[in-house]
Formats: sequence, structure tokens, C-alpha cells
Amino acid sequence: MFVVNQISGLALLSPFTSDQGVSWVQDSLEKDLKTYTKDVGVSILYLLYNFNIFTFFGIIGVGELYRYNKKIFYLLFIAGTLNFGFATFYAVSDNYVFFIPAYLIFAIGIGLGLKRFKNSVSIRRLVILSLFIPLFYCLTFYFVSNIPQSVSFQEKKSYKGGLSYYLLPWMSNNVGILEFTIEKRHAPEPINWMTASAIEFIELKKSQGYTLEEIKKL
Repeated sequence: MFVVNQISGLALLSPFTSDQGVSWVQDSLEKDLKTYTKDVGVSILYLLYNFNIFTFFGIIGVGELYRYNKKIFYLLFIAGTLNFGFATFYAVSDNYVFFIPAYLIFAIGIGLGLKRFKNSVSIRRLVILSLFIPLFYCLTFYFVSNIPQSVSFQEKKSYKGGLSYYLLPWMSNNVGILEFTIEKRHAPEPINWMTASAIEFIELKKSQGYTLEEIKKL
């Protein structure tokens, strides 16, 4: 990360700050106990919302890995915990994307947990519940959309797709940063650092012969 930024002509400490004067690391370390506690609660909700019924199998799978291969367990556990902790307390609005490495590790646990119950008839009967997972997300979206507090959130995040962007995993019809930048849309929060990178990418692709419509689809 540091090497790439240096080659790009950015400051050595640029991974920790932005050219808009935002200090993400410093802000992450200056929260009060209430905010840290809230961050932990939100990160757990993220986990439960993303993995729902499979969270149980993930926990079982972690135990299975500890039983059968402690070296791999410690490696993955430490890596996953460090990433999960970092993403939990990182003071950026889109910190949810930083959980992905930890989620991939947890997915290994889910696989091991499912393997643990592969011969269990009662558990195998529960497979049908997975068919209702899309319904769970749709119902959640419906109920949250009807909460009065969600109106301001929908307006603030409408440039991303609003509540559907955050609550529906299939990401249908959401506007990407390239399309957003090309159409010169506006956001109610600062995203200059994203649009600046998008403009550079757009200009690069235009020099390679791509049309704006083709770039939107990338």
C-alpha cells in the first residue's frame, strides 16, 4: 500500500489520511466508550444479517477447526479477528466493505460446520430454510422502509441506491461510481476522493477508445 502510493506521488502517510483533511486512523482512536460499544454491536449485526442461519454453523466450524488443526485455527483466527476489529472501529462511512476478508475466513468455518452435521437427518431437513433467505431480506427491507427514521437515511444515501443498497444483497440497479461521475450526479456527503479517482479512470478508458456508455458498464 505504501509503495503503490509512493509511486503514485502521494505522501508516505496517505493511507492514514485523505486530501480532504480527514484523519481516519486518528478519528478511529478518539471515540468514546459508548461509540466503541455501539461499533461492536453494529459489526455483530452485520455478521448476523449477512450470514443469518449460517452463523450457527460458522461458530461450530471454528470449534471444529480448533479440534483438528490448531495451527491453521490460530492463523485464521488471528487474521480474522484483526480484520474484524479493524473494520469494526475504522472511522469511515463505508466500513462494512472492510469486513470482507474476515467474512471469507468465517465462510470457511461455515463449510466446516456444515460438514460436521452432514450425517444429521434433522439438520439436513432444515435445508429448506435456505429457500426463505431472500424472503428474509425482502421483509427486512419492507419493515425498515416503513420506519420514519429511514426517510432521512434514504435521502442521504439515495445516490448509492438508498436502503436497497444496504439491505438487499443482490445489488440490483445500484448506481456505480463511474455512472455517477459521468452523469455528474451530486451527493449530500463528501465523496470527492471517489470521484477524483473515477475521473482519472474514465479519462484512461476514453484514451483507449471506450465510449462513455461502455465505461458506465465496466
